[in-house]
Formats: sequence, structure tokens, C-alpha cells
Amino acid sequence: MKRPLLLFLLACFTFHTAVGQTDPGPETPAPDVPATPDTPTQPAPDTDRTEPAVDEPEREIVNRERSIYVPFEDLEAIFEQDGRGVFLPYREFLDLWNQINLQDKKKDEEKPPTDGVLASAQYTAAVEGDENQVLAIDAVLTVESFKEKGWAVVPLLKAGMNIAEAETGEATLHLGKNGYELILPNKGQYEIKLKLYAKVNKSSGRHSVGINLPKAGVSKFEAIVPDTGWEFDIQPGAAYTTQDEPDGTTKLSFFFGETEHFDIGWQKQGEETKLTPLLFVETDLTAKVVPGALQTDAVLNYRILRAGVDSFEVTVPGGQEVLSVAGENIKEWDVSDMGDSQRLLVSLHSSAKQSYTLRISLEEALDALPTEFDVPRIAAENVVRQRGTVSVKNSNELELETVADEGLTQQSMAGAPVQGNVKIAPNANVQQMVMPAGDGLNAYGRFRFLTMPFTMTLSVKKAEPVVEVESWTRFVVEPDSANFIARFDYSVKRVGIFDTRIQIPAEFEGVEATGPNVEDFSEETVDGNRFLNVKFNNRALGNFSVTVTGRMIRENAADDATVPVFSPQDVERHEGKIGIQIHTSLDPSTEDEGDLRQQDVNVLGVSKANNVGVPGSGALQIGFRYRAEAAPAVIGFTLKKPQVNGEVFTLVEVKEQLIRYQWTISYNVLYAGVDTFIISVPESIAENLRHDGTLIKEVDKNFTPPAEMENPPEAGDGRVLWGIILRDKKMGSYQLKLTLDEPLVAEAADDPADAPDGPDAKDSRNFEIGLPEIKLEAVDTETGQVAVVKDDNLEILDARPVSLESIDPKELRGGLARPGVFLSYKYRRHPIGLTLDISRNEFLPVPQAVVTYANLTSVVSSDEAITTEVIYWVKNNAKQFFSVSLPENGKMVSDIYVNGQPQQPMRRADDDAVLIRLPVESGLQVFPVRFVYEVPSDSPGEKLGAMGGIEVKPAELTDAEVLQSHLKLYLPEDYVYRSFKSAMRLPVRHRGWNRFRNAFSWLIPSLGPQLPNTHSDGWEQPPQLPPNQQTGFDIRIPTEGRQFDLHRLDAPDTVKIGFRSQSFALFWEALLGLAALVIGLLLLNRDRKLKLIYFAAVGLGSLIIAGAVAPTAASIWQAIYLGVFLGALVWIAYSILKGTKRGAEWLKKKGEARAAKRKEREAELKEAREKAAAEAKKNAEEAAKEEKKKGDSEEK
Repeated sequence: MKRPLLLFLLACFTFHTAVGQTDPGPETPAPDVPATPDTPTQPAPDTDRTEPAVDEPEREIVNRERSIYVPFEDLEAIFEQDGRGVFLPYREFLDLWNQINLQDKKKDEEKPPTDGVLASAQYTAAVEGDENQVLAIDAVLTVESFKEKGWAVVPLLKAGMNIAEAETGEATLHLGKNGYELILPNKGQYEIKLKLYAKVNKSSGRHSVGINLPKAGVSKFEAIVPDTGWEFDIQPGAAYTTQDEPDGTTKLSFFFGETEHFDIGWQKQGEETKLTPLLFVETDLTAKVVPGALQTDAVLNYRILRAGVDSFEVTVPGGQEVLSVAGENIKEWDVSDMGDSQRLLVSLHSSAKQSYTLRISLEEALDALPTEFDVPRIAAENVVRQRGTVSVKNSNELELETVADEGLTQQSMAGAPVQGNVKIAPNANVQQMVMPAGDGLNAYGRFRFLTMPFTMTLSVKKAEPVVEVESWTRFVVEPDSANFIARFDYSVKRVGIFDTRIQIPAEFEGVEATGPNVEDFSEETVDGNRFLNVKFNNRALGNFSVTVTGRMIRENAADDATVPVFSPQDVERHEGKIGIQIHTSLDPSTEDEGDLRQQDVNVLGVSKANNVGVPGSGALQIGFRYRAEAAPAVIGFTLKKPQVNGEVFTLVEVKEQLIRYQWTISYNVLYAGVDTFIISVPESIAENLRHDGTLIKEVDKNFTPPAEMENPPEAGDGRVLWGIILRDKKMGSYQLKLTLDEPLVAEAADDPADAPDGPDAKDSRNFEIGLPEIKLEAVDTETGQVAVVKDDNLEILDARPVSLESIDPKELRGGLARPGVFLSYKYRRHPIGLTLDISRNEFLPVPQAVVTYANLTSVVSSDEAITTEVIYWVKNNAKQFFSVSLPENGKMVSDIYVNGQPQQPMRRADDDAVLIRLPVESGLQVFPVRFVYEVPSDSPGEKLGAMGGIEVKPAELTDAEVLQSHLKLYLPEDYVYRSFKSAMRLPVRHRGWNRFRNAFSWLIPSLGPQLPNTHSDGWEQPPQLPPNQQTGFDIRIPTEGRQFDLHRLDAPDTVKIGFRSQSFALFWEALLGLAALVIGLLLLNRDRKLKLIYFAAVGLGSLIIAGAVAPTAASIWQAIYLGVFLGALVWIAYSILKGTKRGAEWLKKKGEARAAKRKEREAELKEAREKAAAEAKKNAEEAAKEEKKKGDSEEK
């Protein structure tokens, strides 16, 4: 509905723009609108006009929209004359127009690649009739349409399909211009049934039928043929199966895909041998004329009818050598001489039927050129008809011409472009054209013959080459030399060449020729002209290049130079282009142009894509072009003065013992070379200043400028001039390095006893250094940069620059950009200066080795013997041995394992400490050191008493620091351990008021910032111990008893443990807890105040004491609290019991009172009911009496 409405609006707008514009002017017309019969465009009435608008000439319309409707009062009536319309601005109209087109375009883009396809086909056929047989085919086609809306067209077959019946359902079968096609109304799948007929041809006992069928993705064909014993033939070849049916018929089945046409033939086996075969031959003969020989290839395509053949006979001209005979099923072939001709007999293993292809190759030697020859005529014998084509090709080195021909008609060369020369024979009407062939030969012509014999005589001679040359020359002029490099781009047509000859300028020497095809070259002079002879390694044909170079010496830089020109000999055309590259120190001027023409140098540049342009690299200043032989141009030169610019990159390296200055001077010499650079240096450092550079011939450290020098420099006070004299003049970039090493002026004393005290000690480590000024003389401009780096222990206290501008270190260049630049400057003029105040800071000593973690495991037996496993995690810097002091009477019971490697314990001769050898290759990686030692009991076999103390002393490192330590202590099970006195601490688990407060902290408002809870009892666990890498004497200590973990952020400390036997400890805990409970029971009937005092003083007091003492001694106080708490529970239970009894009595009394009140209310209710009943009875009797009285009065 949207599209008709938009078209309606468009038609109305056309009316609006036609009569509603009053100001003429140019305007782009709106898009054309299709005519709509329902909405004719009728102009509005206008009282000022007498003629219709259509008779008016067209007016140009401006982009202004204005409509006038008259009369205004009768506007609706006017609109109703031809139907309603809509008037809208031009912009809105364009939007509607684009909406229509864009939607249509979008729909077009979303279309599937095809409207529909023929998915599959099933064909079932049967031979019907006796004399005039036909093949009746029932076809079932499955067609699918992909088009969402509208009709889809699916082509079936272009032509040749005989349809007798069709069942198409909703689809429509249509015969169009391109054959049969199906028109499908909707998207989906359709089944089409067709009835087809094809005529069966009979010939000499053979049946054949040609069938045209639509192409489908999958197609199956089945046919029923009367009788059995048939031999089938299907063209094009297809795999088929046959089956003899019970009813005496034969069923043929095969599948096919892309082929539309089939030829099916069948005949009884052995029938063809009774008939005489008929042979028709189509010949394709190709004659190739190459140097010294005529090669002929013939392809004979036989068509065999009626019966097969087992041999073929062919006649070839005499003098031709049969090189090869090819074909299928060949048994043998033989050639016999028959005078002027030869007979070729080809025998087959089995008879060939229907068709056969025979290929024959011949060759004949050609006489000395020029000569004439006949194209070989190959005749097939015992054939009904022979016709075909003759193609003639020739080598590029030979040129053919037709002398005579008979029985031939020339044909086109299959659309190939015509190249080369056209020659017409004097006695023939055949026009010959030379064309390139795919095998590298030229296609001379193609001819057709309809009958045999035919005659064609050709003449052959040697072809002459056509050579064209385009030369590109770069002429490079230096102050003292000149050289050229010229590339000659050859284009050789028709015949290749083996050499070339080029005339070259006489003043150049060392002329050489190079190139992929160049084998050798030589020079010769003929009549005063100099020639370069270039020999190629093979015959050169097509496009190739030869590069020629040469050089010359110029005596004076200002001498004129003659531009080199070249003249290749024996060429059809030569075009030369020259580009001149001139040294920047020379100013050129053209003295004589000769025969050369000026050429824009921009068109002489090298183009790698097209391989054209002047060879070499560099900017070109002058360009020339010329043709054939030309007089050279002469260029004059004027020597420019040199311009020297210098940039100095100064690096100041402040080291602990010396100061290194390094100046890197970068010169840039323009226009002309120089051989001397002048530098002004301070006289105080002149002897110690080192220099480094290339091409230096001499360094004059007391240089005097020559008298002819303009504005010679002066050394000045305290300075000297250096002259850096080079071996040759230098132009472009040149770099010179100057280096100076100076010791620090003041140093700290080597012997601390001699070091000054007080302010003098501070002055011995503070230094003041300055920057020597290096100045470039005889330069046009000088700029520089300064970078300062220092050692880590040095500190720059103050920097005082003079004429130096501070810059970001990222702006440094010339090798100054490096990590660690502390100060960076740049300057543009002299004088400059930099003074630095330096302070040397001292390094603090660091440990040679440190134990990051000491992990100890000690097991105490019941007789107080102690076995300890020690694992040190060591980070070693440069230490050789660890010294470990064992506790008194301690002894080693295992080897020492260092990073998994066992080593036997050792000690010094005068010390009992154990020495542990540390690996030197460990670097700064942490590695473990493990060993086990034992401290025997003073009373072996004697158990611990009822109470007492145990002292566990760890091994001590005497020469290393321990960052943190962990002790895992195993004590006998039968004891209670009350106290652990040590710098190492046990883990404490927090439990109490904080847990209760934290659970309800969200209810407490916060008026200000709060500290986070950062408390943590977690200890860092020791690293995982790696397995031992080698076998040694090692033991694993048994871990039995009660485990206690102690930790310290320092070295391990002695642990003193107080213990009691479990029976003793439990007795006192039970006794005190029971006493507290008994006292609580005694207070059962006492007042609450006394109970509260008892609970607070004894119960809460013992709880406070348990939290204040060590956790191991808190159990006895907790037992007292437990007794008080149980007594309090008894108080509460007793109070609850008493309260329950009193409540029961109160409830009983209250129930009795309620029952008495209920009986009293019931008696009152009964009395009230009886009183009400009596009163009601009395009222009833009175009413009865009144009624009786009333009745009596009425009777009266």
C-alpha cells in the first residue's frame, strides 16, 4: 500500500511544481514519475490566464516553492474535480522518492543467487512400436523456488525436447525464446511430471536414439528395451548397467550430471561383422617450417559406420620420414615404399567402432635457403570422404611466401591478432598473415580443403631482424672526474641477433659492457670513430638490455665537459635520453646544445615497475634527448666556495676517580671539499687531549693559518689552534672525536687515621670541576649539546652554566642520548662554560650472607633428650663458610645438605663450631642448608617428675643474620605445659568481647573515620624443601608428642618450658572447680546481692586473670570460673523452679475465684429468668381477663 500512495503523492507534487511557481529560474528537475491513470495532473484554475498551461513553453524553475490557489473560498470544490491530491515541499518529496528506490535496492541486494533450481530428475523410458519405434520417457522433476515474492523462472532446456504431456501443478510450463522454462508462483518445492518421446533410428541392425534432457543436480535414467542380448553404447561415455528381465526385455540404467544430450545405441552382439564399414575422415594437418626441416603433424579423426575396422591405411608423400604413429589399441604399424609415395598400414588389437583418432608425425629435410617445398598431403585410403584443415607455421628466423595453391580455402586464425608483414604471392589469390603461435612459432595461415587431393607450394628464406633501441644515459660530473652509465633497451623482432655494435665517445676510457645476455665485448677504431662490439651468449630476441659504463679524468674542476652521445649501428630506430648529475661544488651552464634537445629531468627518473628511466641513483640537474646520430652538447662549470657547518656533542662523565670529557664533532661540508679543519682548544689540556678520526694525515697542534686564507682565526689568550689535515679533500659528513681524562682534584685519604676531622673531612669529599671549552674555527655555523652523567655514589650539588640552555634529555642527539643523563644543555654561540660542585658519597656495607628463614624442628623425649632438625634458607653474596655453634654437649647426627648436595661436617682447628661450606655459584638465589643434631639427656632413661622445667637451646649462627625463625616443638604427651619463657612466641587465638562486639558493630553509628582491623596471627610459612640430589648420611627425626609452634622475626631463642604431670594438674583444676561449685551451692538460699558479689569477684575475676596470664596457665582459672558458672546455673534453675511453683498456686487461686463468680452469675441469671416468666404469666392472665371483658361487652 505504501508504494501506490507514494506514487500518488509524487503525481500531486508534479502538478504543484508545474503551476505553483511564479519566479522563473533554473532548477534541477525532479525524477520522472510513472503515469498513474487514477491521479491525472490537472492545473488549477487561474482567472488571469486564458490558455492552458500545456500550450505554454517550458520555463526554468528556481528552487523556490510557492503555490497560489484561486478562489480560496471554493478550494475544496476545485480539489474534488479530479480526485483529492496532496501538496508537499520538494525536500519531503525527495525523501519519499529515495525511500521507494532505496527499499527496492535493498530488496534487490537480498535476493538469492538464483530464483530456482532443478534439484533432481528421474527418467523411466521404454521402447514402443514395431516398425516405427519411439522411446517413451516418463520424467519426474523436482524443482525448488527460492524467491520470496513474485514469479520465479527456472530454465529446463534450450531446444530439442519433445514434450507430449505435462503435469505441473501450480507451476506453468512455458516455451520462451531460450527454450522450455518453468514459471513458479511461490517459494517452495514442486514436482513436475513430463511425458517425452524420442525417435529410434534403425540402420543395419543397429538402433540409436538421441535424447535431450534437462540438467539437474542428480539425474537417473532407466530404459526397457525389447528382447535380450543387446550390446549398448552411450555417448558421451557413461557407466551403465544392464539386466535381463523375466519378461524377455533388457533394462538399461545409468546416472548423469552436467550433460544435456545423450546418444544411446544398441545392437545384437556380432551383427556388425556382417556389414562393410563406411569411413569418413576429418583431417587436421599442421606443417611447421623450422631451420633445416619441415615437420608435419596430422590428426585423422575417423567416423566409422555400419561395422568396425581393425586396420587403417594411409598414403604419405615420398621423402617424408614417419617419426611416430599414435592412437588407441595399436598393435603395430608399417611403412612401405610405393615410388613417389609411401603406404602406412596401422593394425589394431581389436576392431574400432564409431570413431577413432590417429596421429601421425612426419619430418623432411629442407635444402639450402632460399628454397621451395610442397606441404605434405596425407591421404586416408578406403574412405568415403576426407576433408579437413591445413595449418602452416614457421620459425621467427624464416620467412614464408605462397607460390601456388589448389583446392584450399583460407580461414581465419581463430581471432588471433595480426602481426608482422603481409605478403601476397604473385600467382595466387591467397593473402598470407604472420601471427604468433602458442608453441613459439609464427602462425603463417590456416586453410580448409573439402576433397582430396590438394596442392600447396611455399617458398622459404632467411628472415632479417628488425632492431629498435632506446638508450638512457646518466652522466656524472665530479670536480676531478666524470663517468657515465648508459642502458640500451633493445627490441629485436622477427629474428634474433648474436651481436651489436655501438659508436661511443672517444674521450672516455675503461668502457665496459654488461648485461644478462652479454658474453664478451671489444673496442675498435674505424676512420677515427670509436666502436664497441658486444657479443651475446645466445641469439637475442625480444626485449633485453645492455649496460655500458665509462670514465674520464678532469684536469681542472672548471673545465668544460662534453656530454656523451651514442649511436647503435644497424638499427631501424634509436632514441636517446641523457640525464646529467653534477657535483654540488660545481655551478653548471650550457655552452653549446649541439643537436640535443632540452628534456625535463622529472621524466628521466627511474621507474622500477616499468624498468625505464636513467640508471643509477642521485638527483639530476640537466636533461637532454636526441635521435639517431647527434652532435654532443658542451657544459661549462664554475667552482663554488665550500660551506662548513659544525655541531659539537660534549659528554661529561663524572666517575669516582676521574672525569672523562668526550667531544664528538660532526662536520657537514657543502658545495666543495676541504682538507683542513681548525679547532681552538685550551692550552692547559692540549698535551693530554686525544683525537680520533678517519683519513687524518696530520694533526698540527700549533697550527698557523695560511696567508691567503680569508678571515684567518686567532688563538687568543691561553688557547692554541689545532689543524686537522686530511689525506684528501672531504665533502659531506665528517666526524672527529676528542677525549680528555682528568683525575679529581681532591680525594679522601687512603688511611682513615690520616683523614682530616671536622670541616676538612667534608671538604676532602667535595669537588669543583669545570668544562673545557672546545671551539670550531673557520666554520659558517657552530651549535652544540652537552650531557652530564655520573656514578651512582656521586651527587651534583650545584651546576653553574654559562651561555648554555637547559633541555630535556630526550632532545639529545649524536650519541648523547643514553640512560642516566643527569644534566643536558644546548648552545649556539661562544663563549660557554659549566661549573659543577660534586660530592662523593660513601657506600654502606651489606651482609655477605643472610638467612631469610630458619626452620627448626625439635623433639623432646620423656628423659629430656632433644633432637633438632635445622633448615636455614640462605641468600649468599660472597661468604665462603657458615659457622654454627651447637648447644652444650650437642653433636651432629647427619651430613649437612647444602642445596641438596651432601657435605661432611667440619670445624676449625681451634674452634668447636661447625663449618658449613657455601656454594659460590648460587648468586643471589635462596638455597636451603639442612642438618640434624642431638643434645643427650643428663639422666638417660629417667622420666620427668610431677612438675618442673625444660630448656630447649637452638643452634646459633655466629657470623650471619637471621631475618625470621620458626620452631616446631614436640613435647611428651603426659604433661601439661604451663609456661613458655622465650623471645619466640606462641600463636594466640583471640576470643572474647571483640567477637561479640564485631557481630553487632553495624548497629553502632560511627561519627568519624575508623581504623581498619589489620590484626593477623598468620605467620609466613617456610619454603618447600627440595629433594636431596645425592645420597649422604641423613636421618628423619620422629615427630611424636604434643606440638607447639613458636615464631620470631629474628634468630631462634632459648625456650624455657614449665610443666606439670597431667594427673597433678587435673587434680588441682578439679579440686578448685568443685570448691567454687560447692560455695555456690551454699549460697543457694542467700540473697541476690551476696550471690552477685560472689559471681563477680570469684567467677569474673578468675576469667580476667585467665586472660591476663599466659594461655598455657589459664586452665586452672578457667576451672574456677567453670565451678562458679555451674553454681550460677543452679541458682537460676532453683529460682525458675520456685517461680513455677508460685505461679501454679496463683493460677489455682485465680481459677477458684473465677469459678465462684461464674456460679454467682448463673444464680442471678436463673432468678432473673424465673422473675421474667412470672411477670409474663401475670401479664397474660390480665390480658385474657381484658379480652373476656371486651367480649362480654360486645355481646351486650
